[in-house]
Amino acid sequence: MANNQVAESSTSFCLSVNEPRIAANREPNSQRTVGIQNWRSIVPLKTTRAEVEAILGRSDDAYMAIYKLKEGNLSIEYSSGPCRADRKGGWDIPDGVVISVFFSPNEKPRLSDLKVDRRKLRKVIDRHVIGIIYYVDDKHGITYSIEDGKVDYIEWP
Repeated sequence: MANNQVAESSTSFCLSVNEPRIAANREPNSQRTVGIQNWRSIVPLKTTRAEVEAILGRSDDAYMAIYKLKEGNLSIEYSSGPCRADRKGGWDIPDGVVISVFFSPNEKPRLSDLKVDRRKLRKVIDRHVIGIIYYVDDKHGITYSIEDGKVDYIEWP
């Protein structure tokens, strides 16, 4: 799903999520051995930065944290605070709350390897990049990006 699209949900929000912050010039935090069950406990729109940092360590960027884990790369985006008249977009939640989690595994599995039922997912073909297909779980807010038949990344919400 493109970054500028917003799925409807019961959570109150302004027009869209914050503009994505690209950390291309930064190296991810040093590789950490963190149990999958620990970072998978991070819940967008609920988990705070302090809770994430207790699991994964500190990040210097104000609204984005990138961690290189044994299993792959994990990016976490934080809210910059509730909606205000002086800015456009953003989730209407407190500053420092997780708004999205993005995981790119080192070993790219097939979607079927994840035991995901494709019949419950909405298929979206990327109109801008040939060969990219998204499978969207609207019920749980999860997007699986598929490239060359394998999961390139998983994003939620």
